[in-house]
Amino acid sequence: IIHIISITLIPVSYSVIDFNYYITMLLTVTGICVFVDFLRIYYKKIEFIYYRFFGFLTREIEKNRITGASWSLISASIISILFPGNIIILAFLIGAFSDSAAALVGRYKGRTNIYNNKTLEGTFAFLLVGLLIVCFFAEDILVGFFALTVSSLVELFSKNLIDDNFSVPIVFSVVYYSGILI
Repeated sequence: IIHIISITLIPVSYSVIDFNYYITMLLTVTGICVFVDFLRIYYKKIEFIYYRFFGFLTREIEKNRITGASWSLISASIISILFPGNIIILAFLIGAFSDSAAALVGRYKGRTNIYNNKTLEGTFAFLLVGLLIVCFFAEDILVGFFALTVSSLVELFSKNLIDDNFSVPIVFSVVYYSGILI
């Protein structure tokens, strides 16, 4: 739920705040979060303080690396600078809801392992939720579904390569934008 709320703030903020103010806030928050991550990783006192206040939000696998929250903010910053608003909104709704659906369904109902503890059921949940988002928000549903499919493959296979909070929105944006340009 924290994942959905935090990532949904990006498209909502983009929609209601002046772009210059939005991008300034986003870049500032991104810089602060990444800076705090590096301090947390390299300085034990900062790590102690960080875990005292934010430990419940941080997964065990993020202990010695940048958190998913920082990766989300980095991707939001890149997408917000490079792509039009409709893509920012689509990419982060998919990042928030499809990725969360994949994680929840995969963890609690997943029976068929595909790769690296990812399940067929979780992948279908990613696609189903993403398809609903594409149907309601995409200008081109076919291109949106193709970008969604590519993003689901990235989500499935990216765990050990790069955080999917970064890769899924970036890949969706690049594929969708390329598709609507063609």
